[in-house]
Order: sequence, then C-alpha cells, then structure tokens
Amino acid sequence: MAASRPQWHIAGEYFENCNCKVVCPCLLSPNPPLASKPTEGDCKTAFAFVIYYFDERANEQQRRALVAIFTGTAGGPLGAWASLISTVLGTKIVPINFNVAGKRRSVEIPNIMHVAVQPLPSLDPDNEIWTLNAHPFSPKVALAVADQNMAWTDYGMSWDNSGKHGYYAPINWSST
Repeated sequence: MAASRPQWHIAGEYFENCNCKVVCPCLLSPNPPLASKPTEGDCKTAFAFVIYYFDERANEQQRRALVAIFTGTAGGPLGAWASLISTVLGTKIVPINFNVAGKRRSVEIPNIMHVAVQPLPSLDPDNEIWTLNAHPFSPKVALAVADQNMAWTDYGMSWDNSGKHGYYAPINWSST
C-alpha cells in the first residue's frame, strides 16, 4: 500500500529576486516555461520563503512540514520543482523580518540577507504590471525590481542582485 501524503494549505505573501535582467526568460520567453537560460548564464534567486531559514517563531512540527512542502516531497506547487533542487544545504533557525509596505516587499535576516523588491514602473504609477498564467507559484504575479542594496551571504556564497528582476504575489497553496 502506497503511503499517502498529508493534506496541507499555506496562504500568504511571496516575493523573489533573481540575478536576471528584467524580465527573467525562465518563465517569460517564446520557449516553454523553464526551458530558456537565465540572462546571466546561471540562476541565483532569493525567495522570501527560502527553506534554508526558519523564523525562530516556528515550532519543530511546522519546520518539518515546511521542509516537506518546500522541497516538493509533500506535493503541491513545488512538487514540480523538486527535480531542480540538487542540494539542500541545511536549515537554520533565525529571526526573520518579512515586511509588506504598500507595494514594497522586504525580508531581513540579520547578517545574512536583505532583499527588497518594488514594482517595475508602469504607465499608471498607481498600479503594478501583472502577468497572468506565467508563474508556478501564483496565477497572477507583479513584475518587480530589487532595491539597490540587495545582499545575501551564507554557506560560503554571496549574491548581489541589486537592481535585478523580481516578482511578488499572494500565494494560496495546498496539497490537492
């Protein structure tokens, strides 16, 4: 008898910043999704829900469930991405400050990460540029750009995607 996957549901906010020039061809190009090469040759992406860090307020059961969800082993939207995850470097329990202020999203992990994105400029300064059916994390994502002081340094690696591509959106995921 095959083991059944647990039922789960996550809702909230998400954003990302990668090292591509605006706009990332992995999802928006004439090729099928995930078939184009990143504009900078490789992909260095920071997601605000990166599984290598857990907010210190999460308990052990929540951390185990999040590892299963974000590695794709629990199914759901990230299940299709599981084959793209070659190495999980580990997890760390840290203080995380995730902030949504108007159209700006930011995440701060002291001495590790500062990432903030805001919408790309549009003809209507009161509204973002939204794409539909272009991203596996949400059916509707806003095109964004990172602040000039983006930084991530950990695990012997360091990224600076300042001024580069990003997205943000509400998420509503489940195992079904």
